[in-house]
Parts: sequence; structure tokens; C-alpha cells
Amino acid sequence: MFSGRSYHSIDAKNRLIIPSAHRLELGSKVYITKGYDSNLFILPYQTMMNLAQKIASMPETDPATRAYKRIIIGDSYEWEVDKQGRVLLQQYLMDFAKINKDIVILGSIDRLEVWSKEVFEATTPTDEDFESVLKELSSRGV
Repeated sequence: MFSGRSYHSIDAKNRLIIPSAHRLELGSKVYITKGYDSNLFILPYQTMMNLAQKIASMPETDPATRAYKRIIIGDSYEWEVDKQGRVLLQQYLMDFAKINKDIVILGSIDRLEVWSKEVFEATTPTDEDFESVLKELSSRGV
């Protein structure tokens, strides 16, 4: 399971270093794609294959399914993590996530989220937001 938060910088070649605590679980082959909240997802190969199977089972006639497929699958790419634990971020994904240099890598159960530090800090929930989310999840039995 991916958890925790770490702060890093993108190098001059648009590469980021995967935190060493996550490298073994992530594996050597990953997929990088758009996330849900102006961030990027780095998914282990098998996690992406499982997600692709779920998407493939959704009705192709549904416009939302087609849009989701384009966003998650169409904008993704496969990457081999290098010996230094680095992955390359494609410029179109960096533009989507507003990533310039400083980033936050956040563990999110089955994936890593990569955020622009500025965007992450601007969207960090307040204590009131946190309480509201806890109440909502509690009402669902979580």
C-alpha cells in the first residue's frame, strides 16, 4: 500500500525520483497518467492492467465511459523506472498538473499522486473540510 507524503523537485530533463520507500512496491514498469484533481498518477503496471480491464468492461456506448478511457488510458504512457529510481514526466502531463519544479508525491493506496507543490498547498483541506468528509464517510459506514 502506498502512503505518506514527500517533497521533491523535477530535474532539468523533467525526471522525478520515486521515493525509495515506494520503489519496490511500484516495480520497474509503471504507467503515468492524468489524475482526478489536477495531479498525475503513477500506477504499478498490474494496477493499470486491472484498471484497463474494468474500463474495458464498461459500456462503450456511454459517453462518460469513452471520455474516461480517453483521459486515463489515452493520456497515459508506460515507463521503465531507471536504476536511480527516476521516471520521466511528459510535458503535456506536466502542463496538465501545472508542474514546474517543486512537487509533492503522495501515497494513495494503490498509486502515487504527483502534485505541483503550489497546487497541492492550495487544495489541502482545512480542518472544517476534514470534519465534513469524516461525517460523510461515517454516514456510509466507513
